[in-house]
Amino acid sequence: MEFGANAIVIGDVRIGHDSRIGPGVVVRESVRPHSTVLAQPGNVRMRLGERSGADAVASEPSSEVR
Repeated sequence: MEFGANAIVIGDVRIGHDSRIGPGVVVRESVRPHSTVLAQPGNVRMRLGERSGADAVASEPSSEVR
C-alpha cells in the first residue's frame, strides 16, 4: 500500500494489498486490492488492468455505429 501526503482513512475500512491512495484523499469505504484512489471523496479510478469512473469513459472507444 502507498498513501499520499495527508490521506485520511475514516472508520472500519480495509485497504487491499498493492493499492494506492492519493494525496489528501479521504477514504470512507473499503478499497479492493490493486486499486488507485483519487479525488474527493475517495473514488477508485483504476484497478489492475482496468479503469473506472470518468477516466474509463474518456479512454474507451465509442461503440456507436454511424
